Amino acid sequence: ATGLGRMLLINRTLTAGRAGRMVQRLLEIETYRLMALMSLALTRRANTTLTDLEARLKALIERTATPDVQSEAGDRQLLDALTRLAAETASLGTATRYRLSAGGAYAELVMRRLSDIRESRVDGMSRISSFLDRRFTPAMRTCEAFLRRLDQLETGIDRASDMLRTRVDVNLQAQNSALLSDMESRSRTQLRIQEAVEGLSVFAISYYLIGLLKVVSEGLFPSEDAHAHKWLAAIAVPIVLG
Repeated sequence: ATGLGRMLLINRTLTAGRAGRMVQRLLEIETYRLMALMSLALTRRANTTLTDLEARLKALIERTATPDVQSEAGDRQLLDALTRLAAETASLGTATRYRLSAGGAYAELVMRRLSDIRESRVDGMSRISSFLDRRFTPAMRTCEAFLRRLDQLETGIDRASDMLRTRVDVNLQAQNSALLSDMESRSRTQLRIQEAVEGLSVFAISYYLIGLLKVVSEGLFPSEDAHAHKWLAAIAVPIVLG
């Protein structure tokens, strides 16, 4: 009723030194047991949060596989939701891992002290190790299961994020491919226009050059017949075009 525990140690054959060590080991077993069980209380408080995070991850994975949300906006929303879920999971891990790891270390110390006292069976009496197997060991298994669930949740979030990022990258590559195809089509059109402009430029420049040659010939040989200047211009056409 006072919240205290009581131990009865009957010393029949132990020396003073061995009896002192036995008392110390018994006290350490109880102390380490209580320290280890602090992680159980934390696990019970955090279990609801962990269950909620697992349910949210399951829902996000189901949404990822739904064709209706497989769009750029849907993928962005899913990625944001996964990011928030990963942050909350990391926060939960930061708040619980230290105490749970310490609880595991204390539980190991309890088992070592139990092996140190070298219990033997006494008719009509329950051994300390038997009592702890029924009460203490399941509690530690619960804490270990919580840690495994937390690790599995983090792994699941990483895998879901990788799958979603892969899908986003594939969509981006498809968009880039379409953009490159459009740019290639525009480049070909511009090249055709440029080739047409160059062809027209050739004819235009040739026309003006032939006109200049005709003017030069008329200036140099004013007494010649007009047909001669036309023949000279006609002969110069293929040369100028070449």
